[in-house]
Amino acid sequence: MSKEVYIRLRDGEKESEMKMDSVNTEHQLALMDGVFKFFNLDVDFKELADIYHRSGKAYKEFYENMDSETDYHKEIEKEPRRAVAKAASSITKEQIVAAYQEAEKETANHEEQENEQEPEAKEEVELVNGYHPAYDPKNTHYFETGIKYDSFNKPLYKCRYSCPCCHDESNHYIKTGTQHVRCWKCQRMLKVNPATVHGEPDKSKNPEMYRDQFGNFYIAGAFVPDVKTLAEAEMEQESKDDSAIK
Repeated sequence: MSKEVYIRLRDGEKESEMKMDSVNTEHQLALMDGVFKFFNLDVDFKELADIYHRSGKAYKEFYENMDSETDYHKEIEKEPRRAVAKAASSITKEQIVAAYQEAEKETANHEEQENEQEPEAKEEVELVNGYHPAYDPKNTHYFETGIKYDSFNKPLYKCRYSCPCCHDESNHYIKTGTQHVRCWKCQRMLKVNPATVHGEPDKSKNPEMYRDQFGNFYIAGAFVPDVKTLAEAEMEQESKDDSAIK
């Protein structure tokens, strides 16, 4: 089918007009090529036309190979809009509601699975020589921190003991891995245990999580491990104080 084309181009002071009758596909590509060259745009329309031709052929072959024997596919080929409208009109309100509810259920299940798989956020801190920054050899207030430091700045942790023989109660400051301490009064050897369920202090973690509600890292003798940490005890006391104020 022939076409009539009228073109008027202007680029600053440059201006050009053209009118053509009986324009076929090749003429259209030539015109498009000339227009873009007029504006100094480097576009190879011959190559584009070849790409579009090959792509269109591939798509056509793909859809022709699909199952076109069903009434639905035949109807789509003849009147696509009517076929889609017909399919949509057969869907009931109940089906739409059921599909929506099912989609919501699947989304909720997916989010729940993702939450279960996500690891708990860990405390990320910059270690100092392998130690958590809460460790400070310059801090000599061991009665508050529960930690003393030896001549090599290695931590010694507070161990509270209660002697079952002489009933003496006192403290030692010991290294991790220490198995026994001696009663200061009767010299009896007493078995050492971590003061909390978290076990022995890990130097890369905050030491406060390893202290019981009395500030001990270890206990020995008649003492038994406490299920409550110092931090938990402080939080509980703060809660009680807030309740009393209210």
